[in-house]
Amino acid sequence: MKFLAFSIFAALFILTSDSGFDDLPVNKVQLIGSHNSYKQAIDTALFSMFREKDPKTAMELEYSHVSLGEQLGPGLRNLEIDVYAGRMHIPTTTRCISP
Repeated sequence: MKFLAFSIFAALFILTSDSGFDDLPVNKVQLIGSHNSYKQAIDTALFSMFREKDPKTAMELEYSHVSLGEQLGPGLRNLEIDVYAGRMHIPTTTRCISP
């Protein structure tokens, strides 16, 4: 019974308390997030070919992020996800690939 009473009190306190953020300008808000949140590792064979052609750029692209769920778990709330449609240009070459 004490737990129920405490839970009701806590819920009412949270729902009725003023956070003070109603007048906060959007440019004053900061969120913890990740850039290119859905960057998966490049296929090993494709990456090897790319590294042969352009080692410097290849090293800049050799990273990946954990899954979106794993990022949200510890509190990230700002996920930047780049979406590509159609053909994608490979830097420093004239070739294009279909994703």
